Order: sequence, then C-alpha cells, then structure tokens
Amino acid sequence: MLVISVAGDPESRALMETRLVSALTQDGGLASAYFTVVGRQTPLTRSRLETSILSRQFDAVLLVRQKGQEQADLVANRPVGQAFDLFGYDYAELNYAASIAQAPAITFVTEVYAAASNQKVWAIDSLSFDKTTATDLIEEQALTIAAQLQKDRILAR
Repeated sequence: MLVISVAGDPESRALMETRLVSALTQDGGLASAYFTVVGRQTPLTRSRLETSILSRQFDAVLLVRQKGQEQADLVANRPVGQAFDLFGYDYAELNYAASIAQAPAITFVTEVYAAASNQKVWAIDSLSFDKTTATDLIEEQALTIAAQLQKDRILAR
C-alpha cells in the first residue's frame, strides 16, 4: 500500500506518512510512505502517482486529506468532497500546506483506492478534538486510521 498524506507542511506530511506506515506494518501489513518513494518536496500529481504504483507494484493507495482541503472552484466540473477522484484529476490544492495544529476540531478523510482499477474501495472520516500539537494529532489519527483498516480487513498480509 502506498500511503499519501496531504495535511500540513512537508514535515507534518512526512510525519503523518511515517506514523501511518508504522501503524500499518506493525502487524505484518505492507506499506510505504509517498515521500520515501518520490521525495519529501515532490508534489502529488496523477502521473507521479501512476509511476510510483507501477515502479513499486503497489496494490493500493491510501490517501489522507483534511476535509474541505479540496477546492471545487479551481477546476470547473471537477468532483470534490465524497466524489473526490484521485486518479481522475490533479488536485493541485492538495500540495499546499494546510494548518492542522490550530483548529479545535479537525476532520480527516481517508480513502483507499485499488491500484488495478483506480477505484475507491474504502473510506472513512475521522474527527479529532482539541489536540495541542500537530504531533499529537498525527499520532492519534495514524492509530485511529490503522485500527479501522485492520478492523475492516483492508490490509494485505
């Protein structure tokens, strides 16, 4: 599974991806962080995503984004929200840093896409309240997301 986080600055993104990979591989799952495949400062584009999947033979992509981070007005008729389509469109705004440390409540959307079909196969929204640091928020979310993936038997062993 290729793990992509699009929340926060590059350091927060890398931390989120690292923590998610750690949580996902703890019980024998197989996962790699996006930044370790393409580089820490490399923007997320469909072509880079497709190249990463082919070169490393990933079966799935896990994408974590802050709810509302996408912007419908940037590209006419492009789906956003629950209709978000990772393989159908570039979402340039997902490469802009989003503040995750100062909000009293933050909702993250986590989606899993099957690499063979480019289709969304699983998704959850997870809410976090009153975390004092981005690190605390990331730790909580990584464990929450990994636990739900394991409960729903989404992870390959």
